[in-house]
Amino acid sequence: AQRQDVDKPRLEEITLHLPRKGVCAAYYLNKRCWELPDAFCNHALHICRLRECPVYNLHREEMEARYAAKFRHLW
Repeated sequence: AQRQDVDKPRLEEITLHLPRKGVCAAYYLNKRCWELPDAFCNHALHICRLRECPVYNLHREEMEARYAAKFRHLW
């Protein structure tokens, strides 16, 4: 199992030569983040994930608070 982890490319390696214009690194790993209406995009934390993502659930309150603060002027 450890050998398998060593062979997996790291996020930095995957996105090293890709243009980064308005999208986060997660876009290149899971483009569904940008295709589904229930996607949660939070540039304050530099993370864009679906609401079902464990990373989102781990930092849910902080992510939603920062997202709400960023777009407070729209409400």
